[in-house]
Amino acid sequence: MSTLAVSARTPVFRRPTMPTARCLHHMMHSQLTIRGELVAATGLSQPTVTRAVTSLVGAGLIHERPDLVRATGPGRPRIPLEMTPTPWLHIGAAIGADGGTLGVFDTRGRVLRETTFPPYTDTTGTADTAEHLIAGIHRLLSRLAVPVADIGVAVTTPDTGFLGGRLTEEFGCPVTVGDLTASLAAAELLTTGATTDPILIIYLDRGLTLAVADDDGVTAHPVDTDLGPEILARRLIDAGFLPDQKPRGFTGLLPGETPQTPQLRSLLDDRARDLGETVARLTRDTGAGTVVLAGPGFTVDPGGYRELALAVNPNVDKRVAIRIVPDAATLARAVARTVALDRLLSDPVAVHAELIDRNQL
Repeated sequence: MSTLAVSARTPVFRRPTMPTARCLHHMMHSQLTIRGELVAATGLSQPTVTRAVTSLVGAGLIHERPDLVRATGPGRPRIPLEMTPTPWLHIGAAIGADGGTLGVFDTRGRVLRETTFPPYTDTTGTADTAEHLIAGIHRLLSRLAVPVADIGVAVTTPDTGFLGGRLTEEFGCPVTVGDLTASLAAAELLTTGATTDPILIIYLDRGLTLAVADDDGVTAHPVDTDLGPEILARRLIDAGFLPDQKPRGFTGLLPGETPQTPQLRSLLDDRARDLGETVARLTRDTGAGTVVLAGPGFTVDPGGYRELALAVNPNVDKRVAIRIVPDAATLARAVARTVALDRLLSDPVAVHAELIDRNQL
């Protein structure tokens, strides 16, 4: 293993700004393109795009396809460009209180291999989580001969540096450790065009955290609220729906009986209204134009969506687009992909140079 010292780092989480990154980001979403299309898509000058393309070709990320040139009239033929088969891999993990996802991604952001992951809780501890991650990464990389460029991990619990340091020690590559809510906001930011209205992510897991994304990047912080799983569990215990024990997360809190009793339905509707009022307040306070509600706190009770909507809709501007992400697997994959590709979408040529320094290319 290389002896190159590589430190764990926090993610950048903003739209690509370097010309190479902006061109590569556009090419991730298209099969073939030409330099003129990159000029139009990125707003960069023709010489700047030409230099960026040359750098990306040199880094092995894209190549020319002269075999696909079509005659369009007089003048120099326009040679199509496409991304190369991935020259290296990116590892990404998203870990919440109810479990998460660990995946291997190519340079286009496509998932190559994926597995689920145990919850990241106070009882498992950061050290145990790191060892589970290490074992999982080794399993996913079995019989894959392509080098690993970097590892990204998004967690709901603040990391002291041990997690990133342990992964760096094991794999000898750069490690990004970021906040899960911020990672989800970054995923949303990278799939939207420039906007003057912030994007608000409200994530409810152990507690409620929010992240605001705009053209300047992503900021995230927790919100002081009683909407977490412990308060819901206490209300269910007091009402006789749960035994007197402390659950760790939202999963398993609600009984599986159908239909729900009027008493339980009333308790859950009260909670949904409280949640809706909080969403409406945070939307107004941040001036968001897009709001994404995610995490098990929003999906634990699908029957409460109507009450949540009744609390939100009259109290926010009708132009605000609000949606819930009900599929935990889709959410976890988006987070893992974003934190895994953070370095690539910041400075793709530097990723290539670092791999050369490690004698991986």
